[in-house]
Amino acid sequence: MISVLLVVLLSSSCNLARASEDGWSYQGVDGPENWVKGYPNCGGKRQSPIDIKGSDTNSKAQDPPLKSFVNYSKYSKNCSLTNNGHSVQLEIKDFQAQFANSDSSKKYNFAQLHFHWGSENDKGSEHSFDDRHSALEVHLVHREDKRPNRLAVVAVLFKAVEKDNGDLEPIVEVLRHVRKIGLTRGLERDFRLSDLLPNGKLKYFTYSGSLTTPPCTEDVVWIVYKNTNEIGINQLEKFRSLEMNAFNLSVSARGNARPLQELNGRTVYYSKTAVVLPNTLLLLSVFLGRMFWLVDY
Repeated sequence: MISVLLVVLLSSSCNLARASEDGWSYQGVDGPENWVKGYPNCGGKRQSPIDIKGSDTNSKAQDPPLKSFVNYSKYSKNCSLTNNGHSVQLEIKDFQAQFANSDSSKKYNFAQLHFHWGSENDKGSEHSFDDRHSALEVHLVHREDKRPNRLAVVAVLFKAVEKDNGDLEPIVEVLRHVRKIGLTRGLERDFRLSDLLPNGKLKYFTYSGSLTTPPCTEDVVWIVYKNTNEIGINQLEKFRSLEMNAFNLSVSARGNARPLQELNGRTVYYSKTAVVLPNTLLLLSVFLGRMFWLVDY
């Protein structure tokens, strides 16, 4: 009995040490409320994620407009998925995907994508719309071609449904092989980035924010799609079964989403094709029973 107890205590201490080795996690003493102690940027005024309120957005030309997608619809035959202890991260190794702004003066090269999820089907996304979260959020991280330290992150929220999303299966089916921290596995089927994007690819919000994980570097251009994609509940459970630093082998139940941050006077802009209604018109439309996007989640 004593030997069993010692094993349990040693195991717990090892897990706690591992949870702190990066200096941050999503729970406990290294949780989000304490990130600022080791990473001062996490206390900045332009932090992410945020709640996006339709009535608070201002009209502006697309900035940066999502145009000239290159290789997003091309199938990759060489992708790797890694459990880095905070998420699962996917990299494409056989070609460069990219998008450009309207006059092609800025090009953004795809670097990697990763996921955020939660313990409940209506929680897990980092961003929210009018205080409503989704089950999962994917971040497609891009670096500006001429200034690689400048980032643009495309965010897609996924709502939980009964039926599996076949487009996600090339990733989901290998999650079992990277359940432990530090493991990497190649995808077993070809994969393309466009399968993660929702319908209405020109309907999005954009704002100036930060990384949602330490070091919480600011001046990140965020592009958050208005429309959601879908993920099956069974697929969600496979994300929840992953081991992460913060959860002592049961990451599963907790998730890896940073709490919402204050807007602090920033403006959230929307693309011209994402119609935002003034509050009075919104109330009238609801009264008349019309289904506008602001109430269609």
